[in-house]
Amino acid sequence: MFGADDYLTKPFEAEELVARVHALLRRAYRGEAQLNKGILTFRKLKIDPAGRKVIVAGQPVHFTPKEFSLLLLLASHPERVFTREHLLYHIWGEDYIGDERTVDTHIKSIRAKFRQAGLSYNPIQTVWGVGYKFKEWE
Repeated sequence: MFGADDYLTKPFEAEELVARVHALLRRAYRGEAQLNKGILTFRKLKIDPAGRKVIVAGQPVHFTPKEFSLLLLLASHPERVFTREHLLYHIWGEDYIGDERTVDTHIKSIRAKFRQAGLSYNPIQTVWGVGYKFKEWE
């Protein structure tokens, strides 16, 4: 059931190991996204990955592409804590050059849109000193 996807022969450089791990993670997340084509439902919140739509209490809420991707990644793994660095890498890409606080700005915008849409709870929780997680409900 579990097989090798890649291997390194000794001796190897740490940079080579890191590069291969990043490549494996990229492939794993692409596979997860393809398997997760079903609509994610959390109380009054629905996220449609295939249609890239978010519905709150039956009404569509419009998100930018980055906001949607960030929300989808968090919601696809409820209760898992993601660091800002991890979110930047998977949403903005490994070549992103900029401040990691970009994630905070996008999270703030997502939360504001949820409040404006009338969502009664904040599904994106801050884990102080670490990053963010998606909470199904409070």
